[in-house]
Amino acid sequence: MKFVRYIAAGAAVCFVAACSQMQKEPTAQVYVEPAEVLAANDSAEALAAALADQAKFEDYKPVYEHFIALNPNSTDLHREFQALFNGFQRTEERNAYYKALYDADPKSAMATYLYGRCLGGMESIEYFKKATELDPDYFWGNFGMGAALVSANPPDTAKSIEYYLKAMALNPSYPTTYPQIAGIYMAQKNYPEALKYAKLYAVTS
Repeated sequence: MKFVRYIAAGAAVCFVAACSQMQKEPTAQVYVEPAEVLAANDSAEALAAALADQAKFEDYKPVYEHFIALNPNSTDLHREFQALFNGFQRTEERNAYYKALYDADPKSAMATYLYGRCLGGMESIEYFKKATELDPDYFWGNFGMGAALVSANPPDTAKSIEYYLKAMALNPSYPTTYPQIAGIYMAQKNYPEALKYAKLYAVTS
């Protein structure tokens, strides 16, 4: 009887271990725009209204620099600042700005990721990967890897899904992750999985 109990106990331990290794079903949460991003964008919109939509890059730039000075570790805010550079086709200035940020702190996952966004192709993947190595729990590094790998030539959809799932686990409210992974499954004609992530995307709004 003692031997049988040992066998049963061993089987139970194996079952628990197997269950713990099973991938949890992803969940989504309602997305809330970071307060510093809302404040910066509201200020930029007020500036645009005051200048009758004639504001130039040089008018907007100090607005975002002000909020970045107050929130230096906000990747979301830096992404908005990068979008400002892009909107005014200031690519060289953007690249110089974020290269300087990276050179000042090459061990920062955020600076590494942000500079990687200024590059393209394999260079972006190199910097995004480094960002995940510097901080495996940095959401944007994992999200960046997911996006870069699915856009690579040839794409690595299996690894892209891995990184996207890690990003989802780190921040279940960021909306864009869900349609990205749904799109991968749709292209693979895996419609049940595509529908699952499309439904999760609806939860974030």
